[in-house]
Amino acid sequence: MRYELIIYWSKEDNAFLVEVPELPGSLAGGESYEKAIRLNSSSFLITAHTALFTSSSPFSLPSGLAQRQSQEPPAKSKFLAGSKCMAITVLLAAMLPEADGQTLLKVDATKSCNFHGGLVPDKPVYGFASDREAENSVKRILSYSGLEPNFKITAANVPNAAAVLDDSGETRLILYNQDFMERIKGSARTDWAAISILAHEIGHHLQGHTLKPGGSRPPSELEADKYSGFVVGMLGGTLDDAQAVMRMIASDEGSATHPAKDARLAAITNGWKQAQELFKDGTMQRPAPPEGGGIPQPARPKEAPVAAQSRYTGNVGRLAASFVLRWNPDGTVGGTYHYPSRADRIVYRLLGNNHAEGELYLEEYTGSTVTARIRLRKSSTPSEIVWSGEMSNTDGRNFPMRMARPR
Repeated sequence: MRYELIIYWSKEDNAFLVEVPELPGSLAGGESYEKAIRLNSSSFLITAHTALFTSSSPFSLPSGLAQRQSQEPPAKSKFLAGSKCMAITVLLAAMLPEADGQTLLKVDATKSCNFHGGLVPDKPVYGFASDREAENSVKRILSYSGLEPNFKITAANVPNAAAVLDDSGETRLILYNQDFMERIKGSARTDWAAISILAHEIGHHLQGHTLKPGGSRPPSELEADKYSGFVVGMLGGTLDDAQAVMRMIASDEGSATHPAKDARLAAITNGWKQAQELFKDGTMQRPAPPEGGGIPQPARPKEAPVAAQSRYTGNVGRLAASFVLRWNPDGTVGGTYHYPSRADRIVYRLLGNNHAEGELYLEEYTGSTVTARIRLRKSSTPSEIVWSGEMSNTDGRNFPMRMARPR
């Protein structure tokens, strides 16, 4: 079954608009024909499922088919009306041949952390293929730290954007509303909009907020806001770039789930300034703007074209840990570590230097916050290289630390 799509340019909206005449509410817009059609298709899928499973009213047939159906014998018409679910499935396959189609996502809404507002617990959440812009934004966010994504990014019919676990608790999801992202990008008039929003949701996952029941809460939202500001600062954005979306969307009064606008802006400022400190002390090199403008490439440790990378195993206190370190020619060191046996699966970021032979100084970051300082000394055996010393947490606790690798 095929529906007619009407595509036209709207000067008032400064966008291409697409609508399906037989399907009220299916209007969507985008900066290109392709994006407008995809957004409309996503909107149509949600409308179709709602009509098919929650309404007793008949689903509108395409004009051509509706006219032919009126000429069919009554029995045939009754069969077609009762088979509208099958007919819609055929339509979707023809309408979106390049997409994976929609997927009913089974998520735990009580553990969702949302950019603004919240998920409706009893509303079905459908996932769609993510677009290239969102995927590239996530790559930029993670590139400066060397972290690998431990989540799946998916377009969905959420109010704006959300970090959430599936109902098994095994898969981390970043969900975002494509229409919301397009509208925010146009209204904020900055290419940093997607970066700041998605960095906020990634911050929830990296700091373990989605593992706790209760969903969004002011303290965790401020931590995610701070991480968002830190990321934009690390990637070369201005403070205005980091705050643009929050100035538009945040509530002046706040709510039980999200802080007031002034608090959220302060958290973003704090994270952004923390990134600037790394540039000032020489740990990081400020990225150069790319040719033709746009978002700069990620800030990276100052290094020669090639940096050595090593994997270590060891322990922090009594917990076994796995480490990945990058040794840069200029003496700076970056990397990550995690505890394989812990259920929270949090990945900690490490930044520091190896300026003195046989000595290693590192700072541990949880999200954008320094949470520990580490001093290690090198020792060697014929079979392995060992670094050992102490981790001093910012909360006052100290732990012995050791990491080793084969020669």
